[in-house]
Amino acid sequence: MYNEDAFNATKDAFYQYGQFFRAVADELGLDKAMKLHMEAYKLYGADAESMLKEAYGDKINLKAMAEFLDETLRAGGWEFQMVEESPKSYLFKHTKCPECEGLFMAGLDAETVEAHCRKSVETVTPYLRKLVPGVKLGVRKWDAPAYCEEELLLEK
Repeated sequence: MYNEDAFNATKDAFYQYGQFFRAVADELGLDKAMKLHMEAYKLYGADAESMLKEAYGDKINLKAMAEFLDETLRAGGWEFQMVEESPKSYLFKHTKCPECEGLFMAGLDAETVEAHCRKSVETVTPYLRKLVPGVKLGVRKWDAPAYCEEELLLEK
């Protein structure tokens, strides 16, 4: 269920982060800012790995990861639905993304917001692979702010 209060709180946090990201990009360049963002996002990946281990123990599989993604994103105010499910993949369609909207509010252009989103998701994959070899989290289609599609899949 969509939580508007959580959406607004998360959007505001990403607005503030977006302001900081812009200042870093203005000072050091966009490439350096993106590299620093990815380094910082590794902490999120490590946290996700720990939370999955704590929640699912040795029963971590693709379905458990999809449930975790569903729960954590909804708690943060994302509005989305699972549009495809198979034994090897889960496809989510995001229709309200507080990260995207906050970054747009901070004045980042669409190309930078898309790159930021894709890099964030890519950075998490190695941590997920420690738990389920061959898993990949990726952005399949990005058309924000209208929607984007995020896919969790087994590549093997």
